[in-house]
Amino acid sequence: MHECLTLLAALAARTKRIRIGSAVLLLAMRNPVVVAKTLATIDRLCEGRLTVGVGVGGEFRPEWDAVGIEWSKRAARTNEMLASLAGLWNEGPFTMKGRHVSLDAVDLQPKPMTRPPIWIGGRSDAALVRAAKYGDGWMGIFLTAERYAEQLSKLNSSIHPSLYVWTCIADDTPTAREQAAAMLGAFYNIPFEKLEKFVIVGSPEDCAKRFREYADAGVQNFAVAPITPDASTDQLLRLTQDVIPLL
Repeated sequence: MHECLTLLAALAARTKRIRIGSAVLLLAMRNPVVVAKTLATIDRLCEGRLTVGVGVGGEFRPEWDAVGIEWSKRAARTNEMLASLAGLWNEGPFTMKGRHVSLDAVDLQPKPMTRPPIWIGGRSDAALVRAAKYGDGWMGIFLTAERYAEQLSKLNSSIHPSLYVWTCIADDTPTAREQAAAMLGAFYNIPFEKLEKFVIVGSPEDCAKRFREYADAGVQNFAVAPITPDASTDQLLRLTQDVIPLL
């Protein structure tokens, strides 16, 4: 994967209308002032079209070891960094004395053009609490439609519901499943059979049916992650041309 904030800056310079965002940024790996400054800059570059998706990670512990952040403290550090983003983006100097983030009268300039919405990623009850306290939206992941509806019912109606979903569209379902199994199983180092019920894989007709199940469960926006061996736009074209017309 490319580095998130660098890629968002490039997208900000190359787009005019669509919203851009992260799905999801692991805040706890970053310096709070630097990341607040970087996000504010990207928001200005895209003229207020930025949405910041934030998660605590946890699927791949070695990446935390690689950057020198204690895996067990990532959630608590994320919470404090969410609070620091809000403070640094407000007017005037910001002071905060936390266990993981400590700031003394820091005045970040320039501020974002508009305060970027924060969407909290995750599937656990702790993620829902984080979304309710710090977020404008919730981005579920690795949830069945039934489980998504159950978790969504715990949030108030002001939280925007979205879903991050790995997707593979092919002419037929066996071909799509074979490709997804090879790619996604290797990506997470988990047997594909344990992930299959959480992904949308198959023919355009089968994928449209699965998207509809999630939409009926309450999803309003999908962050579609194509399961492909390269970075082509083929899957996104198939989504817009072959699947969406069926919805």
